[in-house]
Amino acid sequence: MFTSELITAEQASTEVYGSDYSSVTDEVIVKLTLTADMARLTDDSITSIAGVELDFGIDWSLFEDISYADGTSAKYEINKDYTGSLFMGDVTNDSGEITKLVATSLNTSTKPLLTLVDSVDSTGRGVIDQPSTTEVLSIYLNPKSTTKDFEVTYSGDVSVNQGDSSFKQLSHQLEVAAKTYDAIVSTATTAATNDTAATITKLKDVSLNLWEGGSDKSASVAVDTGEISIDSTVTFDAVKLSANAYDFDINISDAIDVLRHIVDLETLSGNAFHAADTDNNGSVNISDAIDILRHIVDLETIDTFDIIDSSGDRVTTLDANSTGDAPTWTIVANGNVDFSGTGFATDYVVTSDLV
Repeated sequence: MFTSELITAEQASTEVYGSDYSSVTDEVIVKLTLTADMARLTDDSITSIAGVELDFGIDWSLFEDISYADGTSAKYEINKDYTGSLFMGDVTNDSGEITKLVATSLNTSTKPLLTLVDSVDSTGRGVIDQPSTTEVLSIYLNPKSTTKDFEVTYSGDVSVNQGDSSFKQLSHQLEVAAKTYDAIVSTATTAATNDTAATITKLKDVSLNLWEGGSDKSASVAVDTGEISIDSTVTFDAVKLSANAYDFDINISDAIDVLRHIVDLETLSGNAFHAADTDNNGSVNISDAIDILRHIVDLETIDTFDIIDSSGDRVTTLDANSTGDAPTWTIVANGNVDFSGTGFATDYVVTSDLV
C-alpha cells in the first residue's frame, strides 16, 4: 500500500542525499511511501512477501521538477527505505515519468530467504526474524502551486512465500492532498437532516486584510477555497476583504437589535454579539448602535469583519508557529446583527459536505 505525507524540500533532500541541497527549502514536497504489510492479507496460506511489480499512475501534468541549489533538477526522487538487501527499480516512459515500480528481497544468505516481511516468528541458528510490516521505498514529487490534490493508482503482481507463488493485486486508488493549510475560513454551516448531509460554505478567491485599532496592518492572508496558510505571526482586531464579496444589508433592524440588547429586552450572543460589537471593544453599547445608524445614513461605512473560532471567541492572532489540527473559523460581518441579506456573492464561496 501507499501512504502520503507533506514535507519540505529541505527534508526531502536530506532523506535522499543526507544533506539539504534544495533551492527553496520550505517548498512543499509530496512523499509517497510504499509499505509491505502482512496484516492486509486475508489468505492464511500466505506467510511472507518476497517482492512486488506495480503499475504506477498519476497525472504528471500536476507536478513540476524538483529544483536544487546547484541549478540541477529532477522530475522525481526515489529512495530505498528498506534496511535489508533489496533490488529496487523504476520504469519510466519517454517523458521520464514513472509507469512501474519493482522491489524484491535479495536476501540469499540468511533465513528466511527472499523475504521482505512475514507472519512467522522465526528462531534458530542463522535465522533473522523478519517484521510483519516494513517501508520499502519512497517517491518524492513536487506539486505545482495550483495542485490541491491528486490521485495515485497502482496495481500489479505480488510475489509471496519466498517466490513460490504470486497473486494479482487489483487496482487501488489513493487520494493525496498536495497543500498544507493552517485554518479554514467558513461563511456558514448547515446541520444534517434525514435526507441531506451537513454542509459547510467556505470563502474563496479573496484576501483577508488585517486591521488593528482602525489602522491597516499592511498584512494580508489569501483564502484559497476556504484554506489559509499563515507565514508570519500577526495580531489584529478586524479584517477587511480584498474584494466586494459580501452583500451587506445593514439596516434599522440591526440598530434596534443592539438597542434592545442594551436595555435587556433581548440578549445577543455568539456571532450576533460579535456582529453587534462594531468597534470590537468586547461590549455592546450605544456607540455600536450609533455606528450602525451612521452607516445607514452614509455618515460612515462599516466594512469590517470578525473571525470567530469554534468556541465563539474572536480570533485576534494568526500564529505561524501553531501546531495541531487546522481549525475552522467563521467570518462575521460587523453591523449585520440579524444576518440579513444574500450573504457572500457566489463567486467568492464554495459549498461542500461537512466532514
